[in-house]
Amino acid sequence: MSARLFLGIDPGLSGALAVLTDAGRLVDVVTMPTEPHGKSRRVSGREVRAWLEGITEATGGAPFALCVLEQVASRPGQGAPSIFTFGRAFGAVEGVLSALAVPTDYAAPQAWKRAFGLTSDKAESIRKAIDLVPGLAGWPRPKGPTHDQAEAVLLAEFARRRWSGKS
Repeated sequence: MSARLFLGIDPGLSGALAVLTDAGRLVDVVTMPTEPHGKSRRVSGREVRAWLEGITEATGGAPFALCVLEQVASRPGQGAPSIFTFGRAFGAVEGVLSALAVPTDYAAPQAWKRAFGLTSDKAESIRKAIDLVPGLAGWPRPKGPTHDQAEAVLLAEFARRRWSGKS
């Protein structure tokens, strides 16, 4: 049987997606694909789908066992347009996952960060992701992952642990 895949998604226009194997090996991590939309940008569901299908193809048809999508709520003082934009991005990702029948679970930032002993410090998330996933330090760019990419990797690891009953 081929390896199972675990997907972590930090949603939103500046978010990211990451995939780990059941052995914890990084398959890929990317910044959230977006496309122009009027004077702004929106998540490209078409590109998210193409990326996910490419991962499945590149891994010999390995199935997605579980995706953990970060469940984020609006923050005090956040404007309605910003909340609406984020909601559209979240919905686009959710729609693609549903269309591809990827088993999906949700985790609030407080829950998955607590599982790794993290605070809201962005640098802390990057260090933790690099510690947990060998080879991430120079991927996907020489400086290593962005904060959003690191969080997507941590969400994929959270999915892997949740699926195996360790979280």
